[in-house]
Amino acid sequence: MTYRIVLISLIIFLIIALAVYYYVFNIFDVTVKVFPADLYSDVSSKVTIEVIPVNALGKRVPFRTVNAEIEITQGKELVKILTYKPERGILVLRSNEKPGVVEVIIKSKYSLLPIEVEIPVVGNYAAK
Repeated sequence: MTYRIVLISLIIFLIIALAVYYYVFNIFDVTVKVFPADLYSDVSSKVTIEVIPVNALGKRVPFRTVNAEIEITQGKELVKILTYKPERGILVLRSNEKPGVVEVIIKSKYSLLPIEVEIPVVGNYAAK
């Protein structure tokens, strides 16, 4: 009798552990967080682009990072790269005091298509 209870408990525990792994710890998609959304054309303005792994519940996957290739395709002369960590999916840019639009392409193993992000570099007209 106790053997059956232990066996059933073990099977239920394994099913719950597999469900938690596939729904919580498995990466289903990636999202891109750009903070702040606008970049101002002064040398102190910075923007951080972060690639975030998302699980089946739509939340950030705990204890995991995404390897992402981030490439600036348009507006390279408008920004300077301060930090680039492809193994963590992080890019920090600083403005070069010129207004315009910076276009960034992000490629990851977990996304079907490359993700395109446009960052407007807004002119700092109040300072002039």
